Amino acid sequence: MPYAWTQSLNLAKDGYNSPYSSYFCYIGFENVSKNFLTHFEGNNEHNYGDFIRAFYNHALNDQYCSINDALDRATYDMDVDMNTYDDIPPDNNNDLYVGWWEDVQGFEFDWYSRMRVYGDGNNILGVVG
Repeated sequence: MPYAWTQSLNLAKDGYNSPYSSYFCYIGFENVSKNFLTHFEGNNEHNYGDFIRAFYNHALNDQYCSINDALDRATYDMDVDMNTYDDIPPDNNNDLYVGWWEDVQGFEFDWYSRMRVYGDGNNILGVVG
């Protein structure tokens, strides 16, 4: 999918931890995405829909907020013991970053899934100026 949207084969495979300068950033899921109504790990007050809203709020409204910064700030906004998207406390892992097993209806086996950031996570989406 990253190629279908960007027409580029030159995207960093880990645009969060090892971004390099390119004009594109693609965020997608391997296998199954999280359901928007599923509670965020370690918090029964926030769900993944809240995470998506927080991400877009930071990415589009904070003038100097990169895509990676928006992921960090959205994770922090979920009121869990994580300060950044890739923060992995001992008892509270961020499933989006480390991955999770998902039971998919109609299949006899679970799917290992995770969110991936390809390209340059240092890009800024908001309008600056």
